[in-house]
Amino acid sequence: MPPACCRTSRAVKPSRGKPSDNITRIADFSGACIDAVSDEGSGDLEKALRSHYLTTAFHKELNAWEKKNHANSVLRAQNVPLAWEVTDNGTADYIEAVITLTWSKSSTTS
Repeated sequence: MPPACCRTSRAVKPSRGKPSDNITRIADFSGACIDAVSDEGSGDLEKALRSHYLTTAFHKELNAWEKKNHANSVLRAQNVPLAWEVTDNGTADYIEAVITLTWSKSSTTS
């Protein structure tokens, strides 16, 4: 254990979820896609994630968007965000998630 002068106290941030919850699945997909883009040589991982989480039709739509815009279609960018957050914005009748990507200390997109 480090001496008292060198110890830091940090609040523990729990991360919770369950496979049956759609918002959890969206958050898992978002985080995994960001990891896949930011990790070197992970093209196969990104393709596997899309195949697992997305319908074939939506996958084709994203591929067409990428070809037209020369950017990652999930992130809608050519670079990787610093952080992300998924918020449940739906009702009892439908599922809607807002994904907020933080690009710099002063820039986010939803």
